[in-house]
Amino acid sequence: MPKIRFHKLAAIVVLIGFAAWMGTGAFSSVGSAASDNKPKAGEADQPKAAGTDKPKAVEAEQPKAAPRTVAVVTPPRKTYARAIRISGLTEADKRAVLATRVAGIIDKLPVKQGDHVKTGDLVLMLATEEKLSAVSNARQLLAQRQAELAAAERLAKTGNLPKLQLDNARSSLT
Repeated sequence: MPKIRFHKLAAIVVLIGFAAWMGTGAFSSVGSAASDNKPKAGEADQPKAAGTDKPKAVEAEQPKAAPRTVAVVTPPRKTYARAIRISGLTEADKRAVLATRVAGIIDKLPVKQGDHVKTGDLVLMLATEEKLSAVSNARQLLAQRQAELAAAERLAKTGNLPKLQLDNARSSLT
């Protein structure tokens, strides 16, 4: 038989003792208040010591505790405002990022921060001086390219201009 160590033997003994205690059912009344009032088995048969037993007449003469009076009160109804006042900054739920199709300097800005804007409202106006000069430059460049193309075609007809330079003049126009 293999050698059993002491701690294993002690654990087996505790397990057997616990199983026996569970089997008796005595664990169910441990700590319960109901067992304090009931006489235990064997005590009912034994007579009480002299002077400890009280006659039933003496027990009846002792006054019982007066019942406590309890009052029921209905709380008054009050209406409270359903508003919470908090100080701080708020932000809009919806934001829009505005961008222009062309770069420029803002000339007019009729809308202030926090104003309501509808479709079609003027939000900002760009300065027109730069745009007018850009249009004038574009027209002058177009006229110059058209003149270069006309000159290149005249030279190409006489054979004094290679075809590649004529193609470059045509592509620079478009």
